[in-house]
Amino acid sequence: PRVPLHAVVGRGRAQEARAASGAMVKLATGEVSAGAFHSLVVSLKGELFAWGSNEYGQLGDGSCFDRPEPVLVIPEGVV
Repeated sequence: PRVPLHAVVGRGRAQEARAASGAMVKLATGEVSAGAFHSLVVSLKGELFAWGSNEYGQLGDGSCFDRPEPVLVIPEGVV
């Protein structure tokens, strides 16, 4: 079954879930961290993606807009 993206958890394998918009999202993940209303994923390439509730800017994308689908926060090679 599909779960809301803010509830996706896992480690070291492709994660697939249905975003609130209905789009399918698939990421090859190295690490996943899920909060109550937002999630963060570090891809196998070292990119950081975030999605979910962002009322207080907790996603780190420079906005306060909720993100129903993963948004790139830190690109590959920055860290």
